[in-house]
Amino acid sequence: MEQTMNTKQSSFTRFKLFFKQGDYKFLGIIIMVHVLLGTIHLFAYNSLHPLSKLLVNLPMIFQIIIVSLYGLVAYAIPGYLIVIAIKNKSRILKSVDFALIVLFMILFITFSGLYILSFFESSRVVWMIYSFVNPLMGTFTEKLMRIHWSSILWIVSTAVPSFGLLIGMYIRLKQEGVVE
Repeated sequence: MEQTMNTKQSSFTRFKLFFKQGDYKFLGIIIMVHVLLGTIHLFAYNSLHPLSKLLVNLPMIFQIIIVSLYGLVAYAIPGYLIVIAIKNKSRILKSVDFALIVLFMILFITFSGLYILSFFESSRVVWMIYSFVNPLMGTFTEKLMRIHWSSILWIVSTAVPSFGLLIGMYIRLKQEGVVE
């Protein structure tokens, strides 16, 4: 009587395998796009974006929704252009999940650490750090976020760059007939 044993990989093993099989060149492209878009944003507006002046008196949930929509559009454009620039479309399909998850995790860990630190540090300087790591969304969080437990809702800003790039890539891949 033969017994086959189904051994399930541990989470740590799957985690190591995820990073071992990742396409770091594509991750570099995604990070460079994020840095370039953030640099352009910081040079154009510094921390005085006109949208933040319009949103300052709105309830926080509307601030988050409007800023997220702005960020999705701003990141979808470079996502669209990345697909045009890369000829090997199968490489994009294989690498996009790794690159965008890593970008999301970097922003998520940074935001989480700074959120916890903001309760111990009474200065708003803590959120300046987030403005350098995630410039497009960080400038809004720095100006609009109140130091309150409900400000955890701004954690949405950590996912906006990844989802924006993904939306732009998907639209272009769909136009080219690569995905359905």
